[in-house]
Amino acid sequence: MVWLDRISAKAHWIALLLTLIGTARIVATYDVFHHTIDEGFHIACGLEWITRGTYKIEAQHPPLARVLAAIGPWKLNAKLIDDPRADMYDQALSAFYSTDANYDGRLRWARAAMLPAFWLLCWVVWAACARWFSRLIALGSVVFLTTMPAILAHSGLATTDAVFTATFCGLMAATMLLVERPAWKTGVLFGVALGLALVSKFSTLAFVPSCLAAALLFAWPGKKEVVAVVKRTWKPALAGGLLALFIVWAAFRFSYGPARTLSFHVPAPEFFNGIEEARQHNEIGHDSWLLGEFSKTGFWYYYPAALLFKTPVAFQLLVIPGIWLLFRSGRKRDRVVIGLMLGMIAFSVTSHINIGVRHVLPVYVFAAVMAAATAEYLLREWKRRWTAGMLTGLLAWQVGTSAMAHPDYLAYFNFLAGSKPEEVLVDSDLDWGQDMKRLIARLNQLGVKQFAFDPAIYGLWVEYHGMPQNVPLNPDSPRPGWNAVSLTFNKLTRMNTREKNPTRIIWTDYTEPTERVGKGILLYYQPPAK
Repeated sequence: MVWLDRISAKAHWIALLLTLIGTARIVATYDVFHHTIDEGFHIACGLEWITRGTYKIEAQHPPLARVLAAIGPWKLNAKLIDDPRADMYDQALSAFYSTDANYDGRLRWARAAMLPAFWLLCWVVWAACARWFSRLIALGSVVFLTTMPAILAHSGLATTDAVFTATFCGLMAATMLLVERPAWKTGVLFGVALGLALVSKFSTLAFVPSCLAAALLFAWPGKKEVVAVVKRTWKPALAGGLLALFIVWAAFRFSYGPARTLSFHVPAPEFFNGIEEARQHNEIGHDSWLLGEFSKTGFWYYYPAALLFKTPVAFQLLVIPGIWLLFRSGRKRDRVVIGLMLGMIAFSVTSHINIGVRHVLPVYVFAAVMAAATAEYLLREWKRRWTAGMLTGLLAWQVGTSAMAHPDYLAYFNFLAGSKPEEVLVDSDLDWGQDMKRLIARLNQLGVKQFAFDPAIYGLWVEYHGMPQNVPLNPDSPRPGWNAVSLTFNKLTRMNTREKNPTRIIWTDYTEPTERVGKGILLYYQPPAK
């Protein structure tokens, strides 16, 4: 069809326009939301790397995203506390409020530093799909990524998730290119991609073998071909691996010394310390909430369930036949994408850190290819009325869903979650402290001088933001006047009563809120006793 050929010819310009629109939508959220729970920690660790040349505040994440996030605040004179007794909570607050306390400017620039990751992700997806599939599938994949609430949400926060998603997907594409064209150039590209992914998030160490093993399983070419590929690629792959190790060492400023779990000195000991911290965190687990249940060690089905409720339904309806279309084609590259997605989901069920769909964001990238494959099939069958109507309806549903979610991409849930998504998920899927600005504005609008509140956020400079004086919530009954309840704090701690009495009834169990502020905070008004 001539019109399809025209779309295909202009697809790269349309993809660029969609990326720019996505960028504008992300930037529009910066001043709406208060910093989330993790952002201050990441900025503080990046400031330490820049100003002190050390990496000791918190090692559970590598430095790449953190350094990027800290450059803007550092330029705006953000400083750390010069006291060895200051913990990461103190340093996080200092990153926002030290010296001239340019809170909004520092947060804005820290978040803007994540935009290159969003651009890289869109480019990688476009380039990979245009190379191995078609320009229409490449365009469709960019359409779905730039309208995906979770992608937009975490591309607008100064955390590690957007950077990890971009570098991990870049690594998967570089690996496929190395297998296809084993050479020193592709080996170098593979090494750079591997190095950047390793210094983005330690999840790389878990997801790479899981995803590649699943990809190999789904696209199994036969023992002889596997052996042949290994023979062709091992030299450039080894060179790339050595380059990746150099990048990791450089990211830790070429440090050398003892690591906690090793009996000898090593390059980049902080890298090994971070791996151990992440391992211990996963072994111990993390408080989590899913479908009305609390767990200290997580749920094996957490991420499949989170993806079900946090993903637009129109997208899901396109992904399902896309899996069949790619698998049925019999082409190895098609089946590789299925393997990459399922490999990540398969490993996620072993995780005891269940605090947000953000930990498996690359799943959306692989799924976008499958949705785009369905869209391309329906386009090529456009003469049939049912295909034209179906594709038009699903694309309109996807785009409309994304538009209606603005600016609350972080707290987006599809209709399957019902009117109370807090009964499904909390934490970074709903209430990550982002609604504090809205709460303060609403309380000031109501003329509130004092209220009861236990915030999910670790702290803020109350006077700077003009927040009314607050006292702790009373689990037995609402305090006279206004009571603000963070949904994350409420579900995970039950107003600090869960540890001592997990079955205790608290007043929010049977009291209807007066209103909801943003998506993550409930306001209750209790008339004073006469």
